[in-house]
Amino acid sequence: MRRILVEEAVEIAREFYLSITLDRETSRYCLIASAEGGVEIEEVAQKSPEKIHILTIDPFTGLRPYQARKIALALGLKGSICEDCVDLILNLYRCCTERDCFLVEINPLVITKAGC
Repeated sequence: MRRILVEEAVEIAREFYLSITLDRETSRYCLIASAEGGVEIEEVAQKSPEKIHILTIDPFTGLRPYQARKIALALGLKGSICEDCVDLILNLYRCCTERDCFLVEINPLVITKAGC
């Protein structure tokens, strides 16, 4: 089944990169986040590796809320947007594990000028 999703255009204030991917060497999921969204993450990794935040997730404990919060704070998020990002990260991880995904990626993840 093919589907097309059409959304209303929004004014973007900031773009981020967010993914959870399976590291085949360790057989563990890794959370990868960057405040440099909307571009090729490989390009950011080459030119500015310090702008990429990577967290290897322990398969026995899973992704914990404090770990997701640490990533959201590292992206420079504050207040309710930070907490929304924590929820998003935890749900992304849940999606990954429940659907047995190799990769779930949002690029760009945005904050709109309206603040959401």
